[in-house]
Amino acid sequence: MIIQMDAWNIRERDGWGQSAALRRQGQEPERWHWVYTGTVFRLDHRGHTAGGRPVISERGFVATRQGIDALREQLHGEAMRRGLGQAASALVVADGAVWIWRLADDRFPHAKQRLDFYHAVHIGLVGRALFGEDKEKYRTWLKPLISQLKNQSAIKVIRQLEAVLTQIARRTSSTDCRQRSGLLP
Repeated sequence: MIIQMDAWNIRERDGWGQSAALRRQGQEPERWHWVYTGTVFRLDHRGHTAGGRPVISERGFVATRQGIDALREQLHGEAMRRGLGQAASALVVADGAVWIWRLADDRFPHAKQRLDFYHAVHIGLVGRALFGEDKEKYRTWLKPLISQLKNQSAIKVIRQLEAVLTQIARRTSSTDCRQRSGLLP
């Protein structure tokens, strides 16, 4: 069973027709609200269109503006209705938000957890910070990391990122020491 979840910030106006009155009272009308969503499907509900495009034939959705606790209950209920109790295994796929992994640990404690590929490739931001405008060095650094992510080798990527952090910390520490000693302006 695959379980996915995320949160979205949607624009929706509260208090229609009350904006002027609220502002006179010193209140700004709310416009943006978090919506917590989840989807659940079984692997045996996957297929392909006549043209070969992958599709999921049955999927359950839940959504709420009532917060994480409401999503926890709704998503767990939908997963149970879709066969979680009989599933040989479960996989939670999501972005890196801490609340998601806490919810997964709470309601789906035996499920494997995986950061979705789209969010994982945001490691490119680290490369941009490291290499600035040097696109060749950036691409040379990023290409093997993305390949490792595609091939389920995320632990290798994590180790490489930890090595980068260690190098940055050493450089920063060394620079701080030289500045304090008067060797750098």
